[in-house]
Amino acid sequence: MSESFEIALVDLSLPYVSGDQFARRIRRRSPTVATVLTTCWDLNDDDPRRVPFDDHVPKPLSSREDLQNVVARCLQVHDARRLRG
Repeated sequence: MSESFEIALVDLSLPYVSGDQFARRIRRRSPTVATVLTTCWDLNDDDPRRVPFDDHVPKPLSSREDLQNVVARCLQVHDARRLRG
């Protein structure tokens, strides 16, 4: 990757790869990037597809404040990972 990102919002249903597989790829390439699952599927907290994600934003988004809170939490995750090196 020539650009760096702090947060990746990833849908569970992608055309060529599942969202959880894509999130794992992101983590391998860029370990500091925080990944956020966004889906309209009703997943249980213990669903294994949620494992590679740092947070979750359900669709449709209920409020702008919810998204802002997720972004703030994920920026903290990113910063903590970056500091750990």
